[in-house]
Amino acid sequence: MTILGLAESTVAPLIRALYLDDAELDRDAIAERFARAAWGVIAEPGDRDAGHLLAVLGAEASVAALTAVPWPPADPEHPDVTPLVTALEAAGDDNLSRSDLVDAVKRWRSRVSAPSVLLALRQGARFGASLLVPDDADWPTGVDELGEHAPHALWARGDRTLLGRLERSIAIVGARAATGYGEHVTVEASSGLVDRGFTIVSGAAYGIDGIAHRAALASAGSTVAFLARGRPVLARRARGAPHPHRRTRCRGVGGAAGNRPDQMAIPAAQPADRGRQQRHRRRRSGVAVGVVEHGASRG
Repeated sequence: MTILGLAESTVAPLIRALYLDDAELDRDAIAERFARAAWGVIAEPGDRDAGHLLAVLGAEASVAALTAVPWPPADPEHPDVTPLVTALEAAGDDNLSRSDLVDAVKRWRSRVSAPSVLLALRQGARFGASLLVPDDADWPTGVDELGEHAPHALWARGDRTLLGRLERSIAIVGARAATGYGEHVTVEASSGLVDRGFTIVSGAAYGIDGIAHRAALASAGSTVAFLARGRPVLARRARGAPHPHRRTRCRGVGGAAGNRPDQMAIPAAQPADRGRQQRHRRRRSGVAVGVVEHGASRG
């Protein structure tokens, strides 16, 4: 039996190593997780077209249809997207035009690589991460409100049960080059919200994010860091990042607030750039019931 062309004996142990629940995973569940991890390598977080294919075809069938697209194409500007068109027609869906699919395949198809997905899974297991998918009990349901822009899967470290209990959480975001006043207000807001029983959500970045995490921990509260980057960040940050608030004592990937965030959650995706960071901010804010944005910055 194979999963997307790979022997089940190759895929299953890697997926099980990233699954921390007691329940047994059958072949379909393993294939679902592997395909979602594959989409994390193939498509950007928030890619609506990828989200639509996942919603209509399912994770495994959508990757299978994509890998059936001949590559490299005879005409680089017009790849043959017939396998995707046929799969969508069989599902009774016509919301993506052929031209939409051509543009999407040009973004995705060169990234389709079984070795890259296997590497992502091996590195995730090596650094103690788990791979969450929407059916998991700890999946943060707030991201589902993003619809087709929601992440396909999340890498998580730490106390991942917090991700399923974000109904009392506040996202605190703001400038990286924060002023002293901005830092002071963030400390007061974060510690005050923790005292009232809220979990603090932020992005483990310089400035306001790191201060929000540190203040929550100093107040003996819970904090969750949502990072914009996917599996590639695991290897870099688990060894300690240059940010003084994200060094050696981190349980989460990359760390924050100079100590141990209770949880790190990262879309299974490519390294971040400015566009990804902006989309990531929407995801991070979406999981919380409220958002506090501090914009005070230097310069």
